[in-house]
Amino acid sequence: MPLPLKNLLIADLCFIISLKDYTFRAAKFIHIETSIHSFLKAAQGKKVLVIGDLMLDRYLWGKVNRISPEAPVPIADIYEEESRLGGAANVALNLHAMGAIPILAGYVGEDERGAELIRLVHRHGFPTELIQLSNERRTTVKVRIIGNQQ
Repeated sequence: MPLPLKNLLIADLCFIISLKDYTFRAAKFIHIETSIHSFLKAAQGKKVLVIGDLMLDRYLWGKVNRISPEAPVPIADIYEEESRLGGAANVALNLHAMGAIPILAGYVGEDERGAELIRLVHRHGFPTELIQLSNERRTTVKVRIIGNQQ
């Protein structure tokens, strides 16, 4: 069933402040704050199309008791694992927290991690009609290993 795409709010949430921008007057910062406030108000209940790299963020927690003899690399004994929505899918989570209705569009691999990502998207109640499976690529996975709270 095709997803109706009318009345979408397409968000550009890119605010870039470089070192040379420190000379901005306070009025410009107030303008940025007003723009964010206006966006948040406008986003309430609106569908927002999020197009991008849909990835899976994996977190591995462990305890490090030793360093590898082959290289100065900690060896972690993993005791907990968790997968979360990452990349553009994380942007969708943030937009949802602001009151918007995110609609994700992008490609994921036709693989186990892609299926896991789709399950997480469903769990959050987001539509998946614009997420395409591809057998020509693998799902992007970013892994963070956290040992001894570091």
